[in-house]
Amino acid sequence: MSLLLRAQGDAYMCSYWLDLSNPADRILYKFGLSARGKTELEILKKLSQGSANVYKLKWKRLRDIDVHYSTVLRALRRLEKKKLVRVVSQRNVGRREKRYACTLVGDLVVALARNGLSGAERIVAESSKSYRECIAVHLSFDSNYPLAMTESVIWNILNSKRGETTVRSDLDVYVRNVELEWVKTNIVRALFFDLSRPDFDDGYYIPLSRPKILRYLRKIVHISWIGDWLVQFIENYIEKENEWLQMLEDFKREVKLARARVLMDSN
Repeated sequence: MSLLLRAQGDAYMCSYWLDLSNPADRILYKFGLSARGKTELEILKKLSQGSANVYKLKWKRLRDIDVHYSTVLRALRRLEKKKLVRVVSQRNVGRREKRYACTLVGDLVVALARNGLSGAERIVAESSKSYRECIAVHLSFDSNYPLAMTESVIWNILNSKRGETTVRSDLDVYVRNVELEWVKTNIVRALFFDLSRPDFDDGYYIPLSRPKILRYLRKIVHISWIGDWLVQFIENYIEKENEWLQMLEDFKREVKLARARVLMDSN
């Protein structure tokens, strides 16, 4: 068996109940919530309803999974390592007295499993004023942006390595980071790509046209955290571009001088 076929087979075995073409399932797969992950997912669903210790979880009805004490304990250890659950109280040193609860990422994962990205989107929308401000602007451009923003926010939390301590009030920070990166990328790329060309296709990312960018800018002038940042970004960008244009002008003069010297030498 070739390495490619073996890799495809391994991926199929690990994700047989997940559709990796689905953004929500890709996030679940990232957390290892595939074959063995079903046990973890059922425990997460119970913890999303309130904190519990191992014994309480053991006696809760967990659908289609082994509910032995050791099974629940091992699953909790894995979930804690993945930053999906955290210890909220502990009477004694032993694990038996620990009470566990979902982290914010754990709640998002449960929402993803139950209702896909739209479920996680509701949590972000309820918790982040910045998110609601961004979506109010973007819906006039792209109806898919709310789900794309939600997916980006989740990945940003994962990449921050702060999943176990992130709370709902922190979501504004992640939303703003995603939005500011989006607008910066679109402004810069709109300057260098001619979208009017019928053959335009960079194969990966189609930026907004300049007219749409201008519409976006007019809509966000009342959102201070975007507007203030953009003004500083534009000023810095113009300063750097002016330096670059000056260097190009100097190059043009050097070329003209070089050509003039060549003509003088030839005469």
